[in-house]
Amino acid sequence: MYKLIVTNFDKTLIDDDLAIPITTVIAIDRIRRKNVKFAVATSREVSFVKFYIKDVNFIDYIIAMDGSYIYDVVKEKVIFEKSLKITDIKKIVNKYRKMPVKIYLYTDNSRCYLNDLKEDTKEIIIRDLNDFLKNNKVYKIEIHADDKLRKEIKKEIDDSDYTVSTNLHDYENKEFFVEITYKDISKYSGLTKVLKKEKIELEEVVAYGNNYNDMEVLSNAGETVAVSNAISAVKKICNKKTTSNNEKGIEKSLIKIFKMM
Repeated sequence: MYKLIVTNFDKTLIDDDLAIPITTVIAIDRIRRKNVKFAVATSREVSFVKFYIKDVNFIDYIIAMDGSYIYDVVKEKVIFEKSLKITDIKKIVNKYRKMPVKIYLYTDNSRCYLNDLKEDTKEIIIRDLNDFLKNNKVYKIEIHADDKLRKEIKKEIDDSDYTVSTNLHDYENKEFFVEITYKDISKYSGLTKVLKKEKIELEEVVAYGNNYNDMEVLSNAGETVAVSNAISAVKKICNKKTTSNNEKGIEKSLIKIFKMM
């Protein structure tokens, strides 16, 4: 008997137009009525996910920013948070900001673009890093670069004495980046905190994912499912596969697993 469902958000639960089909929401709600919890584990900030539940809630927990921030949706309460050390942020940013990369810093509710140039963008811009850090906690850093450079950056950071963990992330549009969180923080560490709170075992979890930062969760959950648009490494470790995020893959899989008509 499965007691919790956990899924990645982008390219897994939501489609490429950043929408969730209403039939998927209804299916999740029907399962939750059977006392099964539903959690989202995402690289995104909390506010991005909360936008989707402002009218109808179908989520119990948001494991945001790769496990750095966990929000209990039902109780409207933060149950865990771990921000990066300011000294690490400054060292990492100052080391790589002059390279051909884009750097994003995540607060609890915003993704902010570190940019020294005056360019036309709708993104939240950080002009003065020191001033920004005085007023904000940073839970995750993303460094966007070409595939070769971001792998070199990841290795350098992993070999350093920074108190951080790193993950690679790929998108179908050839957008590559490395994610940086506090040491030993991950989607999996976030999931274990939720499971402890709910007194649920890993074998009672159904997990969905598509990318590198989902792999630790997918390697440990009881039932694991890859969407068809997942990277090959994810497909290899999952028990089952479903259709893509654009073809209601999560919904189709949940209906089979929970034997819903």
